[in-house]
Amino acid sequence: MFILAVSLMQSNTILNNALISVGFGALGIALLVLGHKLFHAIDLGKRLTGIDFKEQIQKGNMAAAVYEGLVEAAFLLGLAYIIGQVVS
Repeated sequence: MFILAVSLMQSNTILNNALISVGFGALGIALLVLGHKLFHAIDLGKRLTGIDFKEQIQKGNMAAAVYEGLVEAAFLLGLAYIIGQVVS
């Protein structure tokens, strides 16, 4: 895919530029999904705090749910920013 993108970058038609944008957009989305899966596979929340957030959420602890949601949102925004800077 990278070789195709490099060869398409040499010509300046609108269609080629659209294809490059779609390709890099798909690459960014794939990297974001991969980072999200890796974040959940490592389970950093439990390793860093010693608290099992999934268990706390199942017990009805809303503070744990809000905290977990905010941490995940911050992680995804940060990862999306980094991927956006790398891909562009």
